[in-house]
Amino acid sequence: MSSPLLRLYPGPTARVSLTGRYLAHELRHYGAIGRPFVYANFLVSLDGRAAVADPRTGRHRVPPAIANARDWRLYMELAAQADALLISDKLLRALAQGRYAEMVDLGQQGLEDLIQWRRRRGLLAQPAVAAISPELGLPVPVKGGFFPDEVLVLTTGEAPADRARDLEQAGVEVVRAGPGPRLTGREITGALAERGHVILYSLAGPGVLRTLVASGEVNRLYLTTALSLLGGEGYDTLTRGPALTPPAGFRLSELHLDVLAPEGSSQLFHTLIRA
Repeated sequence: MSSPLLRLYPGPTARVSLTGRYLAHELRHYGAIGRPFVYANFLVSLDGRAAVADPRTGRHRVPPAIANARDWRLYMELAAQADALLISDKLLRALAQGRYAEMVDLGQQGLEDLIQWRRRRGLLAQPAVAAISPELGLPVPVKGGFFPDEVLVLTTGEAPADRARDLEQAGVEVVRAGPGPRLTGREITGALAERGHVILYSLAGPGVLRTLVASGEVNRLYLTTALSLLGGEGYDTLTRGPALTPPAGFRLSELHLDVLAPEGSSQLFHTLIRA
């Protein structure tokens, strides 16, 4: 991580450290009750592959050909700054089964400085985890594998009452954030802000990103573009669902070039702010 990035924008061009690059954005200065600050992060290939189907399981995952430790470091710097990590119920089920803990766990080897960063600011070691689950199709108990102290499940008024009761008895806070059948972006962020979570990092994938963007809730998008073509048939792009009308515009705030990853290629780190 000691090898620098090349800052391309804003000028002048300069070599800058990768470690601490996103911590320097001080995202905790943004957001307030009634005005949460929402950001998301994606790694994509040149041909727009943000996730591809695993040939063994069929589950969609970050393309292994472009996943790399340098991008991962910045992903975790964004996680360290959050009050809550917004995830899908699919990821919550995986966490309960002991899979994909690395996506939300700041306690991994090599990330000790991020835990210290949070503690210096009076924060718990781990952000809360908030999962969106309209049908509450989750295992009980949920809290297997890795979990932080606070786990919330955001659902609708149409969710089965018996499922909500079972989850609450297992120590998970169930929040009926809207009437249903689906939650809007504003209902999601509003319910979390009411609980004091105003810095929100969305890890929940293309469907949730579209929901948040459609409600005007995404303030900042961190986009890593690996300069590699992957091809393939089963994949996700950044959003999924109906067309956004009008399109959601973003403006470039920062752009950095990393010539060291992924292997055999390079990548661009974009910081994009909602226009």
